[in-house]
Amino acid sequence: MFMNKIFRLKLLYRASRDGDSSASFHNKCDNIRGTITFVKTKTGLIFGGYTGETWNDSSRCYKTDSKVFCFQLI
Repeated sequence: MFMNKIFRLKLLYRASRDGDSSASFHNKCDNIRGTITFVKTKTGLIFGGYTGETWNDSSRCYKTDSKVFCFQLI
């Protein structure tokens, strides 16, 4: 699916920089297609996921995405 593709990554949101709230997250990430989210817990666990769909706080609904995946870094 993602083999032999080149990606350009851009940091959209960082809780320590932009505010640790869902409103801050959605302010930076809504209407952006194809995002990877990384989460690092206070205990050091790192996990996240990818969606090809856009984030949209105002819709408050679930979306279907055949390319979605979750991961954990160990």
